[in-house]
Amino acid sequence: MQSSKFRLCPLSRAVLVLLLVPLAAFVARANSVLPMSFSEVVESAEVVAAGTVTAINETWDAEQEAPFTEVTFSELDVVKGNVGPEDLTLQFLGGTDPEGYVLSLSGTPQFEVGDRAVVFSAGNGSVVNPIVGSSQGLYRLFYDPGQDAFTVADHAGRAVVAIENQEGRMESRLSTADNDETIPDALTIDDFLDAVRAALR
Repeated sequence: MQSSKFRLCPLSRAVLVLLLVPLAAFVARANSVLPMSFSEVVESAEVVAAGTVTAINETWDAEQEAPFTEVTFSELDVVKGNVGPEDLTLQFLGGTDPEGYVLSLSGTPQFEVGDRAVVFSAGNGSVVNPIVGSSQGLYRLFYDPGQDAFTVADHAGRAVVAIENQEGRMESRLSTADNDETIPDALTIDDFLDAVRAALR
């Protein structure tokens, strides 16, 4: 009688890989996916830094049997926390395993080399996603020729036009064509980082 070999389909294998990751490695700190105010994002972050993505590397952790993706930011402007002298490397659970299967977690941001962003991170190296609030602590930077400056958008690409004080906490206001008769200019990176510094006082 011919023996049969059990083989996982890609989806089943991805789920299995996730289940096999030792939970103890990630219980040190958990990222909340509940809506957070700007003040809460700033307060929860261990590091706040603006920078440019200069490297993306996938690694395989044989001990945990899981893939990880390391995203390195350079040309840093650090507003909170301590990082290395030149670079900040954030580690995310996910990537390609040795057999070519891809593990991707919902809510984990995607980056490309050359991307510019402000990252609010916590628990780097001990959580599955070190961006505060899943993706709420990620602000993308885009060059605006009209202002001759990099301006700020949230993780979904919506322009941040103000950081406002509401009931004793700071909230970011986003520009939407439905609500604004005249869409205001997005905050420049300098104004945005000044707002972060104000929230830290």
